[in-house]
This record gives sequence, C-alpha cells and structure tokens, in this order.
Amino acid sequence: MIAVDYPLLINKNRIHRFVPSYTQTVSAPIIRKYPIRNNIQFLSTMIGSTIEISKFKDSTETDIVKHFKHPMTTNTLLIKFNKRINLRYLRYSTQKDKRIELGEFRFYNCGQEIFPDTIWANHRLSIIHRKNLNLINDDDWSSFYMSDRNGEKLIFDFGKNIYLDSILFIPRNDDNFIHFGDEYELFYHAGANKGWKSLGRQKANSNSLYYDNIPQNSVLWLHDHTRGKEERCFYLLNGQQVFI
Repeated sequence: MIAVDYPLLINKNRIHRFVPSYTQTVSAPIIRKYPIRNNIQFLSTMIGSTIEISKFKDSTETDIVKHFKHPMTTNTLLIKFNKRINLRYLRYSTQKDKRIELGEFRFYNCGQEIFPDTIWANHRLSIIHRKNLNLINDDDWSSFYMSDRNGEKLIFDFGKNIYLDSILFIPRNDDNFIHFGDEYELFYHAGANKGWKSLGRQKANSNSLYYDNIPQNSVLWLHDHTRGKEERCFYLLNGQQVFI
C-alpha cells in the first residue's frame, strides 16, 4: 500500500491535514501503543484494596503497608518501602463489592525475588481458580487471576519470617502500556511516496518513553519490536496521545 497524500482527519465538517513540520519539533512522553478502552475500568479495580502483613497466621494484629485510594494511570506500580518489612504472611484484600483482578504480584528483597510457599483465600478455591493463581507470577502481563466472588482475600504464606523491600503490583490489563525491557521504535508519517520515517529506537527502562524530536503536526505510530500485535496510529494534542 502506497500513500498518495498526507494523513487526513475528518471530524464532522472539518478536515485536518497532518503535514509534519521539519523546523518545529515537540517533546512528549509516550505511554501506550493502542487505545486504552476497557483498561480504564481495569485500572480502578484495586481502589479500596489493602496489602497487610503479619508474622503470625491467626493474628488479628496486622500492619497495612499499602492502601489503594486512587486508580492507577499505567499498568505497573513498584511499591518501595523506606525500610525493609519483616513478615511471614501477606494478605491482599479487596472491597466487599469488588473482585480481585491481578496480572502480576511479585515480591523482592535486595534485588532477589521471593516466592511464597503457599497461597490460599478466605474461602474454598475451585480447582481452576487455584490453578489460575500461577498467572500472577508467569511473566505474562496480559494473563490474570480473577476471583470468583466479591470481597476475596488472598493470603500468601512464605513459610518463615522473611524481609521484603519492594512489591511489583500489576492489575489486569492488555499489556499495551510500555513494557519494561521491550524495544520500541517511533515513526511519523512523511506523506506521499515517503511513508513512515523512524524517530529512533528505545529500550524501555520505565513505564514511559520520551522523545524530543517529534515533528509538530504529525501522525505517529509506536511499534514494539519485542512482543504484541495491537498497535494504532495517534497524534499529540497538548502533549498527550490521541489515538485515531
């Protein structure tokens, strides 16, 4: 397929022509490669949830180390503690009117991943739900565990007292946010007979990419060279991505 002109955006009776400027460039963070759609809902499922720790199984005295009060704006949250926390049991609880929807839930101390010995819930888990608990530690950010009822509590038993300095929390999502370690390339459309031109490759080391050489008034396309197929063109409006 060969482009015969610059991209056009038709909105009611208005037509906007995306002719990139080669003398004026803009800087912007890039956080997704596909429209957000249902992820708005997924990034709100943890509101009201808590992470609690205890050294004893049946203790009524627990310490809340994280209380989710607001929706997330991206799909990853690395919870770092000012000082290492000591625990054997960790409990993740949702509100009474919400289900758990977890993509990844990982535990670390001094750069080493710590794995729980066993995981159970505040009710009897079905065979399929017990099997699906493996999805919260499978390195696939788009797979997820979802509880079969509201108000579920998951208890993680590490088998002995351990220390943690951070927790990686990833809610259910489509994995179209920026993925740590993936290699991306940003393109702009240069019009007839020129097509897509690269603005450079970047390896993601956070949940956003930053480009400072984007031609003003251009249609853009972010390609993930590492994984995935869902990608959509977009443009920038006030420094924010608007997907077409």
